[in-house]
Amino acid sequence: MAKPEKTPHQVPVNTLARLRSLAHWLIFYAVLWLLLAEGSGWYLGAFLVPAAAALTVRLGLRIPRLQWRHLPAFLWFFGREVAVGGWDVARRAFSPRVSVSPRWTYYTFAAHRPRVRLAVSACIGLMPGTLSSGVLGDRMTVHVLDDQRDWQTAIHRLETHLDQLFPGAQT
Repeated sequence: MAKPEKTPHQVPVNTLARLRSLAHWLIFYAVLWLLLAEGSGWYLGAFLVPAAAALTVRLGLRIPRLQWRHLPAFLWFFGREVAVGGWDVARRAFSPRVSVSPRWTYYTFAAHRPRVRLAVSACIGLMPGTLSSGVLGDRMTVHVLDDQRDWQTAIHRLETHLDQLFPGAQT
């Protein structure tokens, strides 16, 4: 069976898909810029937003699928943890007598999916008294401000929320 001839005005399907993807990424990065830069700095954003979108499309990255029904619980949990983390930092800054017992330690992941592990390592820096410095295999190196605090439970709850939020593929 012969292929139909392409007319000069026909756009290949994969080109349309790439343009649609570019449009989605432009919107995503523009909204992200708007939120992070609080509506200012568009002289820089006018260059960076299209550059980031073009690079994302060129690399073939896709927005991860989410289990939307789990998003409200994750946002509630994470928002609460971020607020507690902010309060904890302010308390430590203004009250030098607050106990600090910092140390480097490890957290062993329960989740097997790399996307979930990466998301956990990216998110815990905003949680009270924790910071991730790296992931190797099923362990994450964590710096805690107070090793007497139950930081493992908070990280495990974050991991559980993220594991529910991202659907089951091993990506």
